[in-house]
Amino acid sequence: MFTYHTSLRLRDSDAAGVIYYPNLFNLAQEALEAFMESVGMDIGVILRATHFHLPVVHAEADFQQAIFPGQKLRVTIQLERVGTTSFTLDYQILDRKEDEIKATARIIHVVVDRQSGAKKALPPEVVHALEQL
Repeated sequence: MFTYHTSLRLRDSDAAGVIYYPNLFNLAQEALEAFMESVGMDIGVILRATHFHLPVVHAEADFQQAIFPGQKLRVTIQLERVGTTSFTLDYQILDRKEDEIKATARIIHVVVDRQSGAKKALPPEVVHALEQL
């Protein structure tokens, strides 16, 4: 499991003063990028200098409680599944102070060849990174 600490920004809320629902996926992406950086995989390098990309092919989220601007959050990532060409990550977004689950997300990434866009086997460096979860 990997843990990322952040706060909800005002810009990420809606007119009701709570998280704007697609921004939950932004929190998950921030956590994923922090995890990848922690294991030596810079997202910028992946996008510019590798033979593969890791697009999202499925994303779902459930909201248990409102998340407000300024709220201190803990985002955890757990590996649910590793396949031959894809992997699934589970996220929990918790209030750091109250230690309550505010939302969960499940995101599936597939590995595709940078040039052709065809699915390909998980590169060893991705497998190694996922083993750290």
